[in-house]
Amino acid sequence: MRTPILGLLLLGTLTLASCGQNAAPTQPDQAASPSAPGAAPTNLNADQLSALRTRIADVQQLRDDVRAGRVAAPLDDTGAALDLDALLGDLQADLNEGLQPQQLPAPDLSAQWVPYSSATYKSVAANNAFRSQYNSLRGAYPSFNWSTDGCSGPSGYTGWSDEFYWPCRQHDFGYRNARHYPSLMNETHRHWVDGQFKQHMQTVCDGLGWRKYPCYAAAQAFYTAVYFGGKGSFY
Repeated sequence: MRTPILGLLLLGTLTLASCGQNAAPTQPDQAASPSAPGAAPTNLNADQLSALRTRIADVQQLRDDVRAGRVAAPLDDTGAALDLDALLGDLQADLNEGLQPQQLPAPDLSAQWVPYSSATYKSVAANNAFRSQYNSLRGAYPSFNWSTDGCSGPSGYTGWSDEFYWPCRQHDFGYRNARHYPSLMNETHRHWVDGQFKQHMQTVCDGLGWRKYPCYAAAQAFYTAVYFGGKGSFY
């Protein structure tokens, strides 16, 4: 997942990166489904929203412990104490955005050929188990574009590229296959793919113990880089 080099405030430069079939993934993810019967789908699914709330509570507790002197603040990638207030603000913004109703595209009325339905594409792009299901998904949907150019990070965060390899690969899938669907070629959908990218990176972070806190900050940096620098790779 590489995008053109772009100057980013505070984050350095980026060197990263109808007629379809109605099939569904062999193990469909529920990312595009409503969180409750009859509810409109939101930008993030119920599991992702729950995970975000858990992260917020965790970081709030850590911040309180640091302020009380019970523990030392974790260090960021520069060796400075991590700004936990800024991290909390980013996570809360993620939650607020994730709770917003998802803007569903209008049906494509053109005769353009598409390999699979747009719903199938979105379910793969949002699949929380993309890494473990990769081979079965690729076997089930060979007509999708599964190519990737790897994962490299914004200045100061390149050390996280290996950790975020699979989220980067899924982000490549989201960008490259959106082109099959004219109604998805817009900034609303591009930023939805970017938001999924951040959630998938944060899920990686969740399993890193004490390192998860600087990992969350790195995920924010990767996300900001593609959010502002990814247009050339999407369109």
